[in-house]
Amino acid sequence: MPEDLSALTLAIGIGLAEFFEVHYALEAIQIKWPNDLYLNQAKFGGILIESQFTKNGVYLVVGVGLNIHLSTEVIQKAKQNITSLDQYIMIENTIFFYDLSAKIIQKIYQIC
Repeated sequence: MPEDLSALTLAIGIGLAEFFEVHYALEAIQIKWPNDLYLNQAKFGGILIESQFTKNGVYLVVGVGLNIHLSTEVIQKAKQNITSLDQYIMIENTIFFYDLSAKIIQKIYQIC
């Protein structure tokens, strides 16, 4: 685990950008400090981390939210520039979500 917990969100963001580049050929991912993920200048996700320090150690809960599918109407009405993954990659069925989740969990585990 990175020694500086405040840098963990950034480390996970970099890891997720690498993940999407390797697995889905998405090369235009950017990280907006402290926790937003952007694709071609539009927000498509974010990272939240809760930590609890105890006498036994540090406990972390890492949450990753991704826009998988947003309608054109939702994207156009948003107050900020947003997008969704289905604008860039083929999402064929529900198995995609399970596979994506498992791979993201593995990536976060490697980082932590």
